Amino acid sequence: MHNVETYMKTKHDLANQLQLLDAYFTLGQQDKAERLSKNIIAKFRDEQQFLKLNCPKSIQYYVDTTLDERLFEWSFEIELLTSAIGNYDEILKAFIQTCIMDYKNRVDTKSLVTISLFETDDEIECIFALTGNIKDTSDVLSSCTIVNDEIIEYKLEIRK
Repeated sequence: MHNVETYMKTKHDLANQLQLLDAYFTLGQQDKAERLSKNIIAKFRDEQQFLKLNCPKSIQYYVDTTLDERLFEWSFEIELLTSAIGNYDEILKAFIQTCIMDYKNRVDTKSLVTISLFETDDEIECIFALTGNIKDTSDVLSSCTIVNDEIIEYKLEIRK
């Protein structure tokens, strides 16, 4: 049954985007159609960068959360020099999981989660940010770098 639900949710989301695109074309709003089209393509491209990483546990957690928790929209910024992230998959998954569990207590409307992964010679930096209508900014985790009613950001530095 889970596969059927997953399939239906995915088709529903895609159908909504295509209907909006069709409406823009029908109304002659080519500029809006073009912006939406570029936005959809960019989202797919950015997600693919994350899904191609050598971190199967983190990817599995992301996929499960995306399918089970409709509370978050996701975006990605991936700038890794090597495939070293695979060596830290368990750490990355635990960090993502901790942030998502924390975020679920702080929002009640759909919010945007951005995962940013950057690499230098010495470390991999993971920044996890929640933007949206944040109802609770108290008792944040020690890895929190920014907190207000519009954004909460956590940072993890993994020494290589």
